Amino acid sequence: MAEEVTKVTAADSTDVETPDVEAKETDTKAPNVEDVMAELAQLKADLARNKNALDKALREKGEITKKLREKQTAEEAEAEAKAEAEAARAEKEAEMAKTIATYEAKSMFAEMGLAGKDLDTAVQAKIDGDEKTVYSVIVKYFENKYESALKTKESEWLGSRPQVNVGVGESGTALTKEQFDNLSYKEKVELYNKDIDTYKRLSE
Repeated sequence: MAEEVTKVTAADSTDVETPDVEAKETDTKAPNVEDVMAELAQLKADLARNKNALDKALREKGEITKKLREKQTAEEAEAEAKAEAEAARAEKEAEMAKTIATYEAKSMFAEMGLAGKDLDTAVQAKIDGDEKTVYSVIVKYFENKYESALKTKESEWLGSRPQVNVGVGESGTALTKEQFDNLSYKEKVELYNKDIDTYKRLSE
């Protein structure tokens, strides 16, 4: 009895295992050439489509980039031309303003009496905004002017005065009280040293 069960089991087992083996053999069966070629053709077609799509996208991007750069270049060129025109206009206006300021300064200083090197120095200093130099030139000019005028007046006054006769008994007109009063301090000192008696008489 036991042997029959074993045989049956073995037989059953053999019958069950046989389909699995056949299935495995079917799964591991090598593909034929036609299938491989078909798959390869499909891959090539997909690759070609992807490449064409990529090339198209790159071309479109390149065209957009080119147009953008051309637009930027045109705008930059326009901005540069505008800036150059503004700079030229500003330079011309500055030159004109300098010419006018130079003329006005020269006229003003010439009217004061400045001339030659003093005039040129004052004008240039005025254009440069150097007020310190302008002030220095003007002050020096008027100092020299008044000093020269003072010397001229003094010389004219001395030339108009009668000759002073110092001492008693000398030839010429004797010094009067009025003439003595008009003498300068230096002249009175000189009279005192040369003729003290006359000095005392006229100074009383």
